[in-house]
Amino acid sequence: GINFENVDLSTITRDSATSCGSASIYLFYGSETNTISYNEVVGNPGDGFALLNVTNNTYTNNIVRSNSNSGFFINSSSNNEFRDNTVTSNTIHGIHIYTGSSRNSVKNNLIKSNNQAGILFKDADTNSCGGNEIRGNDTGVRINGTSNNNAIVKNNIADNNVNNIDNQGTGAHTIRLIASDGYAPVRAQLELRAGNRAPVVSLASDSPSVTPGG
Repeated sequence: GINFENVDLSTITRDSATSCGSASIYLFYGSETNTISYNEVVGNPGDGFALLNVTNNTYTNNIVRSNSNSGFFINSSSNNEFRDNTVTSNTIHGIHIYTGSSRNSVKNNLIKSNNQAGILFKDADTNSCGGNEIRGNDTGVRINGTSNNNAIVKNNIADNNVNNIDNQGTGAHTIRLIASDGYAPVRAQLELRAGNRAPVVSLASDSPSVTPGG
């Protein structure tokens, strides 16, 4: 695989990474302002991409498929952008935003057919995801632990097996939903509070506002 430790202002592009060990492309300990784009990361025995203690990196137009852990594992990392990636059929989660990670942006990705959550927030605050297509996962978006103040806005979240959105955490979050039949205007807003679980959400274009448990 490819490991960046304390590497700045570099590019990884148009590479193919398979069977690379714990993570195929791993940025850690101070790496920042790197661009990782147009790579194909498939069939690795660990995570597709892993981040640990890094900031201000951009991941765009990567194919992340059939890895044995998560497609992206983001740990104690902030201000990173994940845009226009295809994240499918990973054994655990599509994108796992983990302890101490904040102000990361996940937008315009296809996140499909991952065995657990399409996106998991676990003890992670003030991240945003918008404009994503999240379908066919076990759960679309799951929120666990002490995660707080994450924004999940204008995603198309539908046809996930158990829940489209499942809040099992203790924090408050803002979720604005679009219709499941296309990128229609916003029709509902959920304010998730401690101990509440969101309903399965599959909204028609004329759906009224809904509240947790409604």
